[in-house]
Amino acid sequence: MRYYSLDAIRGLAAIAVVHFHMGLIWHVAPFGYLAVDFFFALSGFVTETVYGPRFIAGMTTPGFFAARLKRLYPVFLIGIFLGAFVIVAKVFAGIDCPPAWVVPLNLAVLPAPVAGDYFPVNVPCWTLFLEFTAYFLYSACRRYLTPPILLTMTAVSGVALLAWGDDLNVGSTWDTIHIGIARLGFAFPFGVLLARLGVRPCWRTWLALLPPVWLMVVFYYSRAGTDIALLTLPMLLVWSIALEVPAKLQALSRWLGDISYPLYIVHYPLLSVFQFFCREIGAAGPIAQMVGTVGLLGAAHMVASWNGRYRTFAEKGG
Repeated sequence: MRYYSLDAIRGLAAIAVVHFHMGLIWHVAPFGYLAVDFFFALSGFVTETVYGPRFIAGMTTPGFFAARLKRLYPVFLIGIFLGAFVIVAKVFAGIDCPPAWVVPLNLAVLPAPVAGDYFPVNVPCWTLFLEFTAYFLYSACRRYLTPPILLTMTAVSGVALLAWGDDLNVGSTWDTIHIGIARLGFAFPFGVLLARLGVRPCWRTWLALLPPVWLMVVFYYSRAGTDIALLTLPMLLVWSIALEVPAKLQALSRWLGDISYPLYIVHYPLLSVFQFFCREIGAAGPIAQMVGTVGLLGAAHMVASWNGRYRTFAEKGG
């Protein structure tokens, strides 16, 4: 079953991440980084919805990981190659010279023991590393993940996040990885819990447009508090699942869902190049942001199209 409302909001959340990282051009999404927490929750919901019945039918942990790698790694690999290209360009320009071994480590979805971001090749990939950690724990402990346990994990992690302060745009460095783990612990179990409780679309209505509007307010409204923004995400997910978009919006929603993961993975290295040229020519503001957004959406569309053809080819056995 395809959740078109979730497709739409996932794509918009990825765009919010892009706009957050466009701060050097035009800072319009101060809470766009919270899309990561929404992605964690969505991942928990989708994982339990899709793979829960397969585990009951006998799926093993290696089989689960193989399925996840087959689905996620090809696009991840493109992001790593783009990031490696940017690193090489910086080395030749004398801007930066990270250790060469960070590339094979990040290529293996492993963090690098370096100061600063532990995925320096492609910084946003730190969230994928934590997701794979969640996949391992989920597959190993699934039988023990009862609704009370899942709710407790969410509540404890949420309290920890609120206690750590207003700036939750952390988790990608070794000194903040504990906050990244808490962000994962707050969102992923909640998504699994919703799937366990049987939350499903129950109404196809134009009111399904309200969750994306709410998301835009949360991510783009600079005066909202982090605690308010964070605590609205669970309700946003429930609302997004319960309300399904009308048939007229399904094609657009599908497209947003298809480009969401490629956009998240490839935008950072491409944005680094774009922002470099913007600084060189003194471009900034809404026009530069619009050009960058369209360009990145185009790149994500091409990667999504390639990935769709690759998956079809792989499923047919070459």
